[in-house]
Amino acid sequence: MNTFCHSMSFKNEIERFCAYLIEQVRKNSVHVVLNTEATAEMIEKMQFDAVFVAIGAEQITPPIKGLERKNVVMALDIFGNEDLLGKRIVLIGGGMVGCETAVHLNQCGHEVTIVEMGPDLAGTAQLTERLHTLRIMKDNGIQAYTNTCAKEVTEKGCIVMCNGEEMLIEADTVVICAGMKPLADERETYSGTAFTVRNIGDCKSVGVIADAIENGYAAAITI
Repeated sequence: MNTFCHSMSFKNEIERFCAYLIEQVRKNSVHVVLNTEATAEMIEKMQFDAVFVAIGAEQITPPIKGLERKNVVMALDIFGNEDLLGKRIVLIGGGMVGCETAVHLNQCGHEVTIVEMGPDLAGTAQLTERLHTLRIMKDNGIQAYTNTCAKEVTEKGCIVMCNGEEMLIEADTVVICAGMKPLADERETYSGTAFTVRNIGDCKSVGVIADAIENGYAAAITI
């Protein structure tokens, strides 16, 4: 199996964009502090004029029985650990992120089946992105069940309810990709740490990269 498959082959432009942003930070002599938790107390003591809170989001854990099992992995935890997953994978969540994750795992040599409780795969994605992704999934034999609800994870796979009938989809690993939610409680701890506090990115409202960039820019030009 490809040991470098944690880098999505179809996301190379995003990698280049990330490298560009990092280079711009370096060129503009932005002071960066790594490996440090920015607590509200610390920020308040440093007496900044403005604080931008961009702490992101957390993965949603759906109410499915058996998620504590060792064969269950949250979607963000698969990257860099693809070789540790089983051959057959059930991926719970068929949004755009779930579909892209399924394509990624397929390219890493896994057999992937998506379980989506809604009627459509990647239902909220832009049309061109959605059609392209669905075509890749079809061409690579990625199976998907829509209008299907995951009920329980067992050692043999995932029990789902499909068309009013309960069935087992056999799998070695079950990946949870049920969406993200803002780190709202953590975000609010920074309220009042400076005269101006702006929440930006996913900690304000979960979106796509373009949303985060626009959100950050809009906040920056207001100070």
